[in-house]
Amino acid sequence: MFMYCPKCGQIAKQSKVKLCAICETELKNVPNQYLSASGNLFLSQQVRNQFIKEVIEPNPQYDKDLAQQRDAIAQCNAQKHAQEVAQKVQAYNESKPMHRCPVCGSTNLSAISTVGKVAKISLLGVWGAGDLGKKRRCDSCGHKF
Repeated sequence: MFMYCPKCGQIAKQSKVKLCAICETELKNVPNQYLSASGNLFLSQQVRNQFIKEVIEPNPQYDKDLAQQRDAIAQCNAQKHAQEVAQKVQAYNESKPMHRCPVCGSTNLSAISTVGKVAKISLLGVWGAGDLGKKRRCDSCGHKF
C-alpha cells in the first residue's frame, strides 16, 4: 500500500510512521483505483503521473516550491540523522567501562574462556587450576586477572 503527502507530494510505501519525512504532514493512503490488486505497485508509470496531476497537485495544501526542494530536504535530513547516530555511537563508546591490565595498564586484553580453563585443568590437573577465578588475560604482559 502506498501513502502520499498532500503538502509536498512525496509518495512512499506504507510504514509505521504516519508523518511525512520531508515536511511532517500527516500522510494519506493512495486510492486503490491507482494501484495493482495487491496494492504494492501503481498500475503503471502513466497512472502514477495521472495520480499526481489529479489528486496531489490540485490539493489546496500542495506546495509546489516545497515539492521542488523535496530531494534537497531529504538529503539534509539524512545528513542530520547520520550526525546524530555518530554522536550517539561516540557517546556510547565513551560511556562503556574500559578494562585495563592492573600491572601494565594496557587495554589489549583477551577473555579467558571456560572451555580453556576446563581443558587446562583436565590436562594438567591441580597445576592447571591457576586460571580459576580469572576472566581476562593481558596480551601485552601476560598477566591474568
